[in-house]
Amino acid sequence: MGMDVYVGPLSRYLARNWMTVVQQVGAATGRRVQVLHLGESPGGHDAAGTAIDEEAADAMVSTWQGELLAALGSDTPWEDHHDLPYWTDKPDWDEYGGLVLLASYLERPELVPTARGGLFRRAHADDPREFQRAEAYQAASAAPTRFPSLLSGTEWWLPVETRGRVFRAPRPDGPVTTMAPVSRLLLELKEVAEAIGLTDREERVAIRAAGPPDRDADVETCARFGLSTLLPLAGKAYVERQPLLLDF
Repeated sequence: MGMDVYVGPLSRYLARNWMTVVQQVGAATGRRVQVLHLGESPGGHDAAGTAIDEEAADAMVSTWQGELLAALGSDTPWEDHHDLPYWTDKPDWDEYGGLVLLASYLERPELVPTARGGLFRRAHADDPREFQRAEAYQAASAAPTRFPSLLSGTEWWLPVETRGRVFRAPRPDGPVTTMAPVSRLLLELKEVAEAIGLTDREERVAIRAAGPPDRDADVETCARFGLSTLLPLAGKAYVERQPLLLDF
């Protein structure tokens, strides 16, 4: 199961009126790429065979947004309509896992595996794809202070303000999901970038352009690609006041 990051209107996302990076490459080269999500059958429908139409998605999100903002004590809605633009990229699980592990190490430095030959290169390194099994992640995610949204299993970051608080709420289409403010994610990503000296935008652009690292890459290498992919999208979500979602 792969991972993509989507920034844009929820109504467009729910109507599946968007393409992943892989789909965009396929369209440009004349190859059809089909993406299936959990609970979907071929054709982009849910398990019952029903697709959400664009107008229905607009109405669903409008009602949901009003209820969510009322529950959060906010009266500042964000613009959401199925024909608004979107942005997407693909860090995938290794690179996202490396980023989460790096945040875990910064939260709990005493639990970083013993280093050999470099800060994040070691004989018994954690596997970025299996980040949830790492001792540092398990300890840090129990009570995160510096990186609460990265270490709490957040899947949706919204243009809302909760003083950085992570919360759980039903999505417009039903499932209860862990959510947090986009501003909180942006703050956390910048802090991780500063911790490893990846603050130069041009360096991040070059890392992204070079493509994802090898499958056996170490934690920091994976995290640097994850940051170079996710940080621009978080900045775009913050400036455009749009949600940022993990899609898998």
